Order: sequence, then C-alpha cells, then structure tokens
Amino acid sequence: MRNRHLVGLTALSWMTLVLASGCRPSKDDRVPRPEVQAAPANTVDQTVQPVSMPDLSRLSEPVAKQVRERFATLDQAITRKVPPEELGRAYGDVGVILMATEYPVPAEASFRHAQALSRTDPRWPYYLGQFYLGRGERAKASEAFERALKLRPNDLPTLVRLGETYLDGSRTEDAERVFTQALALQPRLAAALAGLGRAVLARGNATRAVEYLERALTIEPEATSLHYPLAMAYRSLGELTKADAHLKQRGRGEPTVVDPLMQEYSGLLESALAYQNRGVEAMQSGDFAGAAVHFRRGLEIEPKNAALGHSLATALYQLGQTDAAVRQFEEVLRWSPKHTRALFSLGVILESQGRDEEAVARFGAAVKYEPDYVEARMGLAHCLQLVGRLDASLPHYRHVVKVDPRRVDAWIDAANVLMALGRYQEARDWLVAARTTHADQPEIVSLQA
Repeated sequence: MRNRHLVGLTALSWMTLVLASGCRPSKDDRVPRPEVQAAPANTVDQTVQPVSMPDLSRLSEPVAKQVRERFATLDQAITRKVPPEELGRAYGDVGVILMATEYPVPAEASFRHAQALSRTDPRWPYYLGQFYLGRGERAKASEAFERALKLRPNDLPTLVRLGETYLDGSRTEDAERVFTQALALQPRLAAALAGLGRAVLARGNATRAVEYLERALTIEPEATSLHYPLAMAYRSLGELTKADAHLKQRGRGEPTVVDPLMQEYSGLLESALAYQNRGVEAMQSGDFAGAAVHFRRGLEIEPKNAALGHSLATALYQLGQTDAAVRQFEEVLRWSPKHTRALFSLGVILESQGRDEEAVARFGAAVKYEPDYVEARMGLAHCLQLVGRLDASLPHYRHVVKVDPRRVDAWIDAANVLMALGRYQEARDWLVAARTTHADQPEIVSLQA
C-alpha cells in the first residue's frame, strides 16, 4: 500500500514537469546572424527561405553550443558539396534542434529542405508533421504524415498520428482506414482502438464505438480521456447510467504509442528536462541508480528544480536510501514549500516508520494545497484512523469517492469506519451507493452493515 502510494505520486510528478523559463520562445527567432550559404538551387526547396542561425541568447550555454555545432555541421556539408542525402540529414538535424529549442520559422525551413534533399528518409516529413501538430496546423500535419507513411507504410506512430489528424479534420472514413491498418499490425494497440472508436462514433455507429473504446480502456486504463467519447457512445445508445459513470471518470490521460523518433527528440537537449526524461526512462526500466545519476545531472543545470529534486528523492527511496530520500524531499520543500508531491512522499515514509501524527501533518498540508489530490486524501484518512480519529477520517473518504468514484478502497474503508463507530444505518446507506457504483466488485457486494 505504501509503495503503491509513492509510485502513484512519482508518475504524477513526472507528468507535471514543465520547461524552465529559459526555454520560452523569443520575440523574434529570426534575429540576423551569419547565414548558412544556400545549397545548390536544384536540390533544396526553392519555396523556402535559406536557414539562418537565430539569436541564441535566451538558451543555456550547453544548449546553445548544441545548436551551434549542428549549424557548423550543416555549413561544412554545404561547403564540401556532399551528396543530397547527406545534406538532407544535416538540414534535418538542424530542424530537430531548432524545434526542440522553439525557433519555429527556421525549424520549418530546415525540415522542408531536408525532405526535399533526402526524399527516401521518412524522419523529416514525420518530424515536420509533429512540428505542425505542435503549432495546431492539422491540415499541414496530415500532409506531412501522409508523406512519411508512403516511405514507411507500417510505422505505428505515423499511422496513429495521421489518423488523429484525420479525425481532427472530420475525415472520419480516412481515419477509420488508417486505424484499422494500425490494428492489423498490433491488435492490442490502445491508441489505435481509441482512434477507431472515435471514428466510428463520429460516423454514427455507437455500438462499435463502445466495443473499441472499452477494449482500449481495458488495455490502457490510464487513458482516462477516453471516458468522454465512451460516455457519448453510451448516451447515443440510451444507456444513461453508464454514460454518467464514464463522465465522472473523465481525465486527461491519453493512450500511448511507442515512438522512437519522439523519444530521441525528447532527450536531445543538454537541459534539465532532457535529464529528467532520461531519469524517468531509467526508473521505468528499474535502473534506480542510473536514474539518480540523471536527476543529479539535471540538478547541476537547474539547482532548485523541484520536480527533479522530487524525482531524485524517489529514486533514492527505491534504492533503500530512506534517510537520503527524506533529506532530499525536505530540500524540495525548502525550494517549494507547497510542493504537494514532496509533502505526500514524506507522509508515506513517516507512516511506514510508525510516526502517524507526523504523517497526518504532511498529508494534511498536501490536501490543503491540492484539495483533489486523491492519494494524499487516502493517506490522511488512513493515518487518522491509525491515531484513533475515526470521525475525522470520514470526510476525506467521502471527498475521495466524489472526485474518483472508482476508488473501491475508499468505499470499503469508509464503510468499515462507519460500522466501527456504530453508525449502522449510515453504513448501510453508504454500501447501497457503493454497490450501485461497483456492482461488479465482489469485495463491496459481500460487505454487510
């Protein structure tokens, strides 16, 4: 139970990491700089302006150095008059780093030159599609993904992204075709099942939509955003109880697809965020020592990055270095006193050490600053029980099931508290509501008040 709390927190902490302020776009990403000379006129995209190095003053020096190195490679490739494929790679590499550092105008130009020069390389139209997605230009993204798919017809990330852009453009028949192709390659790909469900729902087939969306959620229950289209499908079928239940479970989690190109992109920069991403990947593979190395390297770049500090503390805890983890969590709170994940993590550790009153204080602070933080509410309610404050635990269980009715443990624990307090009628009423919500859960159905 305690480890589950901490793991749940870690996932949330990773997902809420944001870019440092030093990576915001500048007002003009085309400040004059020495211009890379134009490639031969019969090779580059003649509709695109030449690519010039932008003003790098807003970047950290390690990242600026990476940009300069890629421009130097491109300049050398042009000077040496290398073959078009090699020149295309140089332009593409410049485009990737300019996209990562948020210089949109030269990034787009670089990708367009790259795909014109290196016509058999699917990376450049794919990255161009991702670039357009990031800017909300869905029609252009579709065109770019179509070019990438012609070069790599069985690439799952390309199929999924292309299908999503078709859906956004109301091209539901095309979307259905593309997602069906993806499922033929990988039948349990939740992202493809979800896309197919949305496509057939848009075309009026709610029955098939329910089938595909339910399968997607079974495979990837973290994709909580799918509860909304599933609710709409059930509503179309007249099953309003199920529709309402899914609406209550709606979240922001999206179905995932393994995307090597974007994984490479996310770890490209010598930045705190890049080291955070590398540390997360190491954690996911069970390499907690390696993760700690990455998180420490990120903290060298951004010494008071609370998300990195929290991730480091979590890695140390997983390594069994509890005292070091506690010190790191406390350090995070010195940087950011309202960091709810650090407060929660300390609560978990204190509870595991039998220091329940101290744990109550930490959990209580976490829910004060983030009232709908379900894991912290559960930790607080449980610790209040441990110190004999049963009455005080009940409002927290009620809040949990209001925010997330799926929490079977909250329904059960609250019922047990009511019975321990001798409030049997309330317990019976509570269990009626619990059984209505979780008719398929034997541990709830079997409870008697």
